[in-house]
Amino acid sequence: MRPEKNIDVADYILSCHDGDPKAAIEAMIEEIEHLQHQLNIAVAAMGHGYTRGWKPEASRGPEQA
Repeated sequence: MRPEKNIDVADYILSCHDGDPKAAIEAMIEEIEHLQHQLNIAVAAMGHGYTRGWKPEASRGPEQA
């Protein structure tokens, strides 16, 4: 479920956790870990020719940090 476009995303996430910033951060960390796991599965399942040699990376490079 995505917030409406005029709602601040940070405020929306906090409201989903009753204003508790620690709970919001913990939930976001769990989501990140889940998505990293899903990405790892996708990378393992992709054939080299399917992506013409490109594969997504689970971690950010120095230019994205």
